[in-house]
Amino acid sequence: MTESLGKHRVVLEVCVLASATPADAPVLAALEQAQAGRREDALAGYRQAATAPLTGPAQACNLAALALGLDLPQEAEAHARRALALAPGLAQAWVNLGVAQWRSGRRRDAAQAMARACALAPALEAAALDLARMWRSVGQPKSACTVLQRASAALPRAPRIQQMLAECARLAGDVGLARTAALAALALLRPMLQPTPTVQDMPAPATQADEAAGIERMRAAMAAACDALQSAGIGHHLVGGVVLGIVRQGRPFAGDKDVDIGVEFDADRAAVAAAMAAGGFRAIEVPAAAADPRWCMGYVHPPTGIGIDLFFKQPVDGKLRICLGWPDGLCYELPLHGVEHVDWCGRTWPVPAPLKDYLAAEYGSDWQQPCREVAGHSFDKRWYDNTLSSPSLHPDSVPSAVNLGLLRLLAALQERRWSKALALCDQLQARHPLPQVAALRAQLLAAGVE
Repeated sequence: MTESLGKHRVVLEVCVLASATPADAPVLAALEQAQAGRREDALAGYRQAATAPLTGPAQACNLAALALGLDLPQEAEAHARRALALAPGLAQAWVNLGVAQWRSGRRRDAAQAMARACALAPALEAAALDLARMWRSVGQPKSACTVLQRASAALPRAPRIQQMLAECARLAGDVGLARTAALAALALLRPMLQPTPTVQDMPAPATQADEAAGIERMRAAMAAACDALQSAGIGHHLVGGVVLGIVRQGRPFAGDKDVDIGVEFDADRAAVAAAMAAGGFRAIEVPAAAADPRWCMGYVHPPTGIGIDLFFKQPVDGKLRICLGWPDGLCYELPLHGVEHVDWCGRTWPVPAPLKDYLAAEYGSDWQQPCREVAGHSFDKRWYDNTLSSPSLHPDSVPSAVNLGLLRLLAALQERRWSKALALCDQLQARHPLPQVAALRAQLLAAGVE
C-alpha cells in the first residue's frame, strides 16, 4: 500500500500484517476498500473497527495503515503507538509510525522511526525504501545510498532495492554505483517478466479536439516565451523536439509538454530571469545542488502548464556545447549555427540555421523518418530517447546517459510497456552494448513484442 506524501510527492509505503484472527477481518476488508478507491465504505469500516476491542498489536498496526490510507495521520500515529506499546519490537508498526509522522510534517521524528524499523528488521523492504526516500527528498542521496546498500546485504534478491540504489547513486553523482545497481536490478527483474505481444503501448490517442487544444497550449507558451525574451533583447531560438515536430509533420508532437529554447551563452542570467518573470513565467524549484544557471534555466507557463527550458549555448572548439546540468551533467556538441525562421500557425519562429543540418546533428540522418531500424528491429520514434541517442552526445557523457537509459528501461518494464522497453533496448545497444540488455532484448523479441 502506497501513498503520495509531502511537497516533493514522496511516495512512502505502509505495512499491513496478515492475520488469521476473525476479529481482524473487518480491518483488512476496509483496507481493500481503501485501495479500491471506495473511501466512504473504507471510512465506515475503519470507524467500526477502531471502536471495537483491540485484538493485539497486528490489528493496531493495520488500523494505522488504514488511517493513513484515509488521510488521518494523527489517528494513524495513535494506532501505531498502541501497537508498539504491546510489541515494542514490531518493525511494521515503526514503519507506519514513521509515515504518520512524515505526514504530519515531523520529518526528523519520522526518519528516526524508520531507522528504528530498519534496525529491527533489516530485511523489511518497505522500511529501507521509505528511509531512502526520506533522505532523497531532503537532498541527501548519499545517505539514501548508505541505507540501501545495507538493505541489499539482507535483501540480495530485491530488484526494487537495487533500482532505488541506482536512482539515488545517480543523484549523488556516483556513475559506477548507479551502473552496477541498475544492471543488478535488471538481472533480478528479468526472470519475473511475462512480456506479451503488443502492437504498441502508446498512450491512448487524444480526441481531435483534445489534440488541437494541446497544440494551442504549446503555441501560446512558445509565443509568450519568445515575446518575453525578444522584449528584453535576448537572442534566442527554438531547439529540440518542438522544432522537429514542426518541420517533420507541420506541428509539435501530440503530448509534448515542454519547449526547449537555445540562448547565447553570454546572456545575462539575471536579465533572463527578469524577462521570464515579466512574461508571467514561474521558475521551477530545484534542489540546491541543481541551482546553477550556468547551463540551463527552467520555467513553467502557468496559463498552459507548459514547461520552458532555456539552454545556454557555449562555443567550444568550433562547436556549440549545450549541457543539461544536474544531476547527469550530460553535454552535447552541435555544429555552429545561425538563426533562420520557419512559419507555423500564423507566426514566424526562430530556429537553428541551416535547419536540416541542425536536425541531422541532433536526431540523426534519418530525422525525417518516423521509425528507426536497429539490428533487424524497427521501433517507433515516439520512443526515441534523445538524451541517449542524439549523435551530438559528448563521449564523456555516454556513461551517465546509459545509466539514465537503464533507469528508464526499468521503469518501462515495471509499467509493462513492452514496446517502449524494446525500443530502449535497441537504443542502449546501439549506444553502448551490454549483455544484460541484449538478453532482455532477445526475451522481448521472442515473446512477440513489436
